[in-house]
Amino acid sequence: PALSAPIISIGPSSVNQAVKGLAIARKSLEDMRQDLVFMPSFVHLSSEDLNAIQIDIARAPVVALESMDGMELRAAGTTEVKGLAGAVAKNARDSANSFITAVGANSVNQAIKAVAIARGYIEEEHVDLRCRASIEEI
Repeated sequence: PALSAPIISIGPSSVNQAVKGLAIARKSLEDMRQDLVFMPSFVHLSSEDLNAIQIDIARAPVVALESMDGMELRAAGTTEVKGLAGAVAKNARDSANSFITAVGANSVNQAIKAVAIARGYIEEEHVDLRCRASIEEI
């Protein structure tokens, strides 16, 4: 179940700020041994005739990401989101984790759109994706 009302983001800068906020919130919860995950999806705002990203947030058990195996993926501002979504969905079907590195608002936006698309690809298989945002030095 979602923790609160979802975050609705329109455009790369807004998506980037939402993901940064979630990464900062996760960091601040570490001492309390709590964690947050999020699930992006697409929504249409009919009142404004705009498409947006909806980010639902939920509590999750703390997991040390460095102890998790998975495939390292990269997103750029020019990444073809359906290709990245396909890789993420394949990993999910294989019960593997995906770690997406994105630098900059446009690449974060592409990564989040890819996860939203991947969630749709695997929805009928009763598999869902949970994301954990973090800020890392690269």
